[in-house]
Amino acid sequence: MQINPEQLTTGEDFTYLVKQYDQARFTSPRHYHFEYELAYLKAGSGKLFVGNAIHSFAAGHLFLFGPSLVHAFKNEVSPTGEKASCQVILFKPDFFGEKFLQRPEALSLRKLLEEAKGGLQFINPGSEILICLQRLAQSTTLSGVQAFLRLLQLLADHSARKAMTRKWFNKHYYVQDDAKIRRVLDHVHAHLKEITFGQAATYTGLSNSSFARFFKTKTDRTFSEYVNEARIKHAQDLLIGTAQPIREVSQACGFDNLSYFNRVFKKLNQRTPAEYRNHFR
Repeated sequence: MQINPEQLTTGEDFTYLVKQYDQARFTSPRHYHFEYELAYLKAGSGKLFVGNAIHSFAAGHLFLFGPSLVHAFKNEVSPTGEKASCQVILFKPDFFGEKFLQRPEALSLRKLLEEAKGGLQFINPGSEILICLQRLAQSTTLSGVQAFLRLLQLLADHSARKAMTRKWFNKHYYVQDDAKIRRVLDHVHAHLKEITFGQAATYTGLSNSSFARFFKTKTDRTFSEYVNEARIKHAQDLLIGTAQPIREVSQACGFDNLSYFNRVFKKLNQRTPAEYRNHFR
């Protein structure tokens, strides 16, 4: 299942954007975009898919997603007809210019945004944070920018926050900068089911030892680690998006041994494939 970037900007320059979603069921599919997203749930509950993890969400929860991080909120329609409600704040990585975050006074904010690359939840956001969110929704003037800066400071100082994805998670769905490794990764993903180390090394024209060093330097993964993670990512998509039996999912992702597939999947997700599928649904 392909995951596409969502184009959220209008081409205009902006410090931040505010969006309000009031729906019986959140309709946005799993997606990513190139802005930071701060999401405050005003009403509704369900499951949040973020990166390689699944979490529960409820009214009053506050999340921050970094650029290019796949996420989606999934909820059941309320039997009483109450709509789910979410306020979203979007801002670019260079929202105050390219060098702003490199300044000494922005150290705590820089640390916060680095952590947000894997997703963050803020536990029990205080009343001052909620007031800033309300002001942002009501103002498009300089007072809104002031509230935005104050909000970022409060979030950076909010110590009760938790990471939402495991450290292994690698964003296989967006482009690497280096042209050579990009060609290699494109080849790997085009032949993900049957690719081997030897085939990949032959494709590059490098010796096995040179290819191993090259691949590790460019991806921070050994070849086998990368392929397993990419295959498990594909398995996640199939478990959520299809009704295929788990054995067929395993084979479709290049795992001939079901027991090995289950072990690798659980190691990376803390759940078996069956538990993962049931938990998401």
